[in-house]
Order: sequence, then C-alpha cells, then structure tokens
Amino acid sequence: MIQMPLHQWPANLKPVVRGWFAAAHNAYMALRRTKGWYHRFRLSRQQWSPFMQSITYDAARVHDTLSSLGFRDIETCSFQLSRGGAVYSWVFARRAPQA
Repeated sequence: MIQMPLHQWPANLKPVVRGWFAAAHNAYMALRRTKGWYHRFRLSRQQWSPFMQSITYDAARVHDTLSSLGFRDIETCSFQLSRGGAVYSWVFARRAPQA
C-alpha cells in the first residue's frame, strides 16, 4: 500500500483534448520545478523558510509502471478528508509470485 497523490483525465476525452490537458499539466509542472529550484537556491542561502508542496502522478502511468514491474491486482482509491479538503489517494498492489 502506497499513499501518493494521483490525477486522472476523464476517460471520454478525445485524444487531442487529452493531449492539450497533458501539455498544460506538463507546462504547469515545469513552472513548479523552476519554482522549486528557486526555493532550493534561496534555502541554501538561508533566505527562505520551506513549506509543504506536492507533486501528483498520472494514475494510468502508475498502473502501467507497476504492471511492468510485475505487480498484479492494482487498485487506486481517492477520497477527500474533512480537514482542509485535501484529496488523498492510495495505491494497492500485490507482487506476482515468482515462478
């Protein structure tokens, strides 16, 4: 069982729209990586106090990656907690028995 933030695009999207969403998300994540680099730079010079940030992972990619690593019975579960309204996702998987 792994607790990790996941995102998933709606299944009924046309491939071109799914590509737009993925491109927009990738651009957003590039900006976040740049911001992270800047914060690490300032932190190394003791000019900034960190706060928690999170990165989300594509649920389909996590499923495919775990499958390719030999896991089976892969399930994801997301729910919203009452405190702060944050969404928490869990990944459940079993390692396939060795033959």
